[in-house]
Amino acid sequence: MIATLNDTDIFIDAPLKKGSASIVLAWAHADTLSSLYKKSVVGEIASAELEPAVYRAALFGEKSTNVRGLSQEGVPIAQTVVPIQNTKGEIIGALIMEKDISAKIEQEKQVEFLAQTADHLSQTLMSLAKTGCGWDEWNVGGIFVL
Repeated sequence: MIATLNDTDIFIDAPLKKGSASIVLAWAHADTLSSLYKKSVVGEIASAELEPAVYRAALFGEKSTNVRGLSQEGVPIAQTVVPIQNTKGEIIGALIMEKDISAKIEQEKQVEFLAQTADHLSQTLMSLAKTGCGWDEWNVGGIFVL
């Protein structure tokens, strides 16, 4: 129900005794959307390098919101993670909500490209202004299009 409520994949992970990885104990995905995963990831290992928010929750008890990572299938994700504690206050796991951010990353790349193009054009125009080259020399017998 939580997965459907948030239109996400939801996981419960438990830290492994050795190292910085965790193991996936439970997984649910929204009924209304397709999952990020083609097959169940229960029993899979989640590494700290690919899922840093899970590591921080399991090791330090920190809540993390929209931390970027990579799923076990290589999909760019944003994770919101809260630690799970037992009655003694010990961290025994993490509750994880994952969203696919592939489209957002592609959009960011396009915006970055446009920003670089605008910067290059700006530098070119400033260079022309500094060298004293006038627009009338550029537009002798045609149309100048930016």
